[in-house]
Amino acid sequence: MFKKVAKENIYSEHGALLLSKGSIITDEIQRKLSRLNTFELPERRPLKDISKNAPSNESQRIFDNAANRMQQKSLNLDPERFNRSSLILKKIIFDAKLNQWWMLTQALFNYLDWLYTHSIDVALMSLLIASQKRYSDKELKEIALGAFLHDIGMLLIPKTILTKTTTLEDSEKQLIKQHCDLGYSVIQEYNLSNISVNIILQHHERLDGTGFPRGISEAYISPEAQIVALADVIDANTSYYPRHTIKDINTVLQELNKKGLRFDAENIHIFKSLMNS
Repeated sequence: MFKKVAKENIYSEHGALLLSKGSIITDEIQRKLSRLNTFELPERRPLKDISKNAPSNESQRIFDNAANRMQQKSLNLDPERFNRSSLILKKIIFDAKLNQWWMLTQALFNYLDWLYTHSIDVALMSLLIASQKRYSDKELKEIALGAFLHDIGMLLIPKTILTKTTTLEDSEKQLIKQHCDLGYSVIQEYNLSNISVNIILQHHERLDGTGFPRGISEAYISPEAQIVALADVIDANTSYYPRHTIKDINTVLQELNKKGLRFDAENIHIFKSLMNS
């Protein structure tokens, strides 16, 4: 019997995944899809193609610039602690070629410059916070990997949306909000640790339940995802990020305090101590 199969992932007009590539389209599914506004994401290239030919010298330069910026932000950093965190991340980005997931680090480099820089910034910031807590070396590496890949789902969002400088349409906002779930689907074949996986899936959740994609509250958000959530929002507001006005770090910290229970208070305190604020 002939079976119709989806050639690509099929999404709703709001960006929700309705049917994954390779799924059998039954008569009932066909009837439901016909009643919805659906589309296939444009510019969808396999990640193995996006990750080809990454110029390591350029990625090293971007990394060094990010590390230098971090040190210049009046950070009250112990040089040894900073160098240790930097080395952990360097090994993940540049010296882990035998791991299957390494191609994801190169895919980030080849997609958008600001996204790659943001990934480095968030990973470094997360490591600096985590290094003040009682994590083992193995756990710090898992935090670093999850933090660096936290936005890997963005690679499945069209560049035209990610780089848009004007106000997003509601459907575009909803599509971008899918990047946590999309990232989770991307990493399923790479056997990442639970720490890394939870970071990728939960870094936009908030302690008071106002985040996404699940709207879960503090008890259900991993401690590591809470660290990366803070680093993510700080970097998005203090570095270049489309549609965001770059703010002073002290302004961002004041705003975080006003937002109450969305972020872990201890993590904010640790970051403030690093900033000498």
